[in-house]
Amino acid sequence: MRHAMGLVSIADNPVPEGAVTGTLMTRDGVSLRYARWDCAATARGTVCLLGGRTEFIEKYFETVRELRSRGFAVITFDWRGQGLSERALAERRKGYVESFRQYDIDLESVIEQLVLPSSSPPLIALAHSMGGAVLLRSAAGRRRHFDRLVMTAPMIGLPNLGSSLLARVIFRAMRLCGLGACYVPGGRSAIMDLRPFAGNQRTSDPGRYARNAATVEAEPKLGLGSPTIAWTDAAIEAMREFTDADYPAKIRDRTLIVAPGGDQITSPAASRTFASRSDVISYVLVEGAKHELLMEQEHYRAQFWAAFDAFVI
Repeated sequence: MRHAMGLVSIADNPVPEGAVTGTLMTRDGVSLRYARWDCAATARGTVCLLGGRTEFIEKYFETVRELRSRGFAVITFDWRGQGLSERALAERRKGYVESFRQYDIDLESVIEQLVLPSSSPPLIALAHSMGGAVLLRSAAGRRRHFDRLVMTAPMIGLPNLGSSLLARVIFRAMRLCGLGACYVPGGRSAIMDLRPFAGNQRTSDPGRYARNAATVEAEPKLGLGSPTIAWTDAAIEAMREFTDADYPAKIRDRTLIVAPGGDQITSPAASRTFASRSDVISYVLVEGAKHELLMEQEHYRAQFWAAFDAFVI
């Protein structure tokens, strides 16, 4: 293992050529790690890549290569509390955030400091899971930054927990009792990416699963365990807002949601309902695929890329 330009590089997951890395400071004083890959002046545009909970820049090296092969420049980063960005708790494996407004600040900072100053248009956001939730919150605001939004398995709703009243009451009560920094009931510090492949709900592709695990084994600081009570409470509150029937109308950017049909982490049905309430949101279902569509088997990923290519033209 070696650190190349601030990125973890291993034989099975080398850093794509041309990486420029650094850190930026958010307006509330949090240091975020970022990476960018520029293209020639004739670039087809710039893709801002937003990962999900527990994820890190290195996990998307393959995706970066695929985007660059299509002529796009790429900008990506680690959310606060993830990857090699600054973490709020001494126990760095705890997935913690006080409010999704903090993620809003992360995205705003990346847009203002990296995306807008020097990126070749059109600007496209590609977001997964939690990143999709943050992107929707940004798109619902007054300022429009991107020309196209693409989301895989966006965290609009969860099939098991959802944003039910009971879950909201339970997690809010635990948080008010001072348990916000504790793992959720049944949660643990074991790094998500190092848990056994058998029975996982993230991907059916053993090779890509092993590649991501090897990257974290090479640099355990990238890893994250279960979410905390505070993170879960914040996520439930964010998803509760998405249940408002008028919320999708706030999205004015052309948007593509690609939902994995076999997703047991986020809800394809919630995404479908959300998209059905908007004239600018398209919905594509990839039957059989698990949650991490870009980490899935090739025949599932090919369906995503076909949808992506048709959408961004």
